[in-house]
Amino acid sequence: MGKLRIVIADDNERMLQLLEDIIRTDKDMEVVGKAENGEICLSLVRELQPDVVLLDIVMPKLDGLTVMEKTHSDSRIKKKPAFIIITAIGQELSLIHISEPTRRTPISYAVFCLKKKKKQTNKKKTKENRTNL
Repeated sequence: MGKLRIVIADDNERMLQLLEDIIRTDKDMEVVGKAENGEICLSLVRELQPDVVLLDIVMPKLDGLTVMEKTHSDSRIKKKPAFIIITAIGQELSLIHISEPTRRTPISYAVFCLKKKKKQTNKKKTKENRTNL
């Protein structure tokens, strides 16, 4: 079996480098691409067909949730990667593993609910802004 092919996506350059350095210490894994925003990440997934994507949630251009959604719905991507979500809250780094983006597991369902809540919050803020005018 070949090496595990990994794409890393994070808008924090230090985090990109740190994760790449960690992965390079394992002879069974290789970083095949790095992205500093969601659009580049999606492009790399389409082009490189990695096994795994280490993905930040909050990124410019496309957030991590949208990258997963677009990857799932893109028929050009024959090999759907596993996603490991990377997010930092304060000084803590959290990882959430979503092995099958097509199956609604409790974790992927929680991510779906988070995205839905985000949309509802944005709609509420828009409505409040109109009221304040």
